[in-house]
Amino acid sequence: MKANIELRTLTPIWTGGVETGKMERIHETGIIGNLRWWYEAIVRGLGGEACDPTTHSCAYDREKPNNGLCDVCQVFGATGWRRRFNLSVHETQMQPQSVTHPMRANRIYQNRQGKNIPPTWYFPNPPQGGNFLIEVQSSSSVFSVELVQGLIQLSVDWTALGARTQMGFGVTSLVRGRLNANPFNYLRLTCCGSSNNLPSLQNMFFAQIEKENITDQETFNIKYDLRRLFAGNQDVRHFVMGTVQEERIAAKIHVSRPYANGLIRVWGWVPVDANVWNDKWNRDGVLTQIKNHLESNYALKTWREFNNDRDINQQYSDVRAYLHSLWESKK
Repeated sequence: MKANIELRTLTPIWTGGVETGKMERIHETGIIGNLRWWYEAIVRGLGGEACDPTTHSCAYDREKPNNGLCDVCQVFGATGWRRRFNLSVHETQMQPQSVTHPMRANRIYQNRQGKNIPPTWYFPNPPQGGNFLIEVQSSSSVFSVELVQGLIQLSVDWTALGARTQMGFGVTSLVRGRLNANPFNYLRLTCCGSSNNLPSLQNMFFAQIEKENITDQETFNIKYDLRRLFAGNQDVRHFVMGTVQEERIAAKIHVSRPYANGLIRVWGWVPVDANVWNDKWNRDGVLTQIKNHLESNYALKTWREFNNDRDINQQYSDVRAYLHSLWESKK
């Protein structure tokens, strides 16, 4: 079973390359990583088991239940177990894209020496843009490629593909219209996993904002402004927005570059349980601050969040119904 999916970049895409920091083509690993992230979130959200891939806890062992593999590794592979599908990328009309380097936000902060400095990000090697084709082929008689198609559709609708999505890269659209496959028909989950401190449907949000006549600089203004929302608590700020100081922490909030004449996506995950929460800051407080900031400074087109009245479409208390609403792209 095989499927071909043609995509067009709405913001430049980055997947890294063989040589550190350089992208000579779209690498499949960058796409597969995004699809696994979505599948992990869905599996955890529906009560299945999804390991933390950074710990490499899954390894094939036929003497163990489920061959020693979580629900995600059964599809995406682990030590001794092959991925259930093959994915290849064919570049049909891709070219290097010019991006501002370095990028400076239209903001100023004061460093420890008292000097005023604009927040700055660096992109020494250009990303790419254009049309490309993803070919997915099942490598198992019991696996359906419709599941991968569905994960690609969710990425197209709500997040981004490739690496450095926190830098605004990777928003895409389908060239030939929406995919027909509904991935939920092909889920085979065991029981029971934990979703408290890893991305899951229950702790994620998806927003879209709009503002006329904005440039790529606005992405980095937003990133800086969201970081400043938590200026009063360094631990919370680093936990939510990331840091490269001392212990490196990845940002949990992603902001796309503008596309389609002024649209920007903001999405991420914030767990209920975190060792940085206190009387002032908790998950609800963090997301309320983020949503209020976006509403105050932009036209908030959508905010999707499970089982919370912040969800501006409809509040879902059933996670499968919520997942279906995301699939149906009710923005």
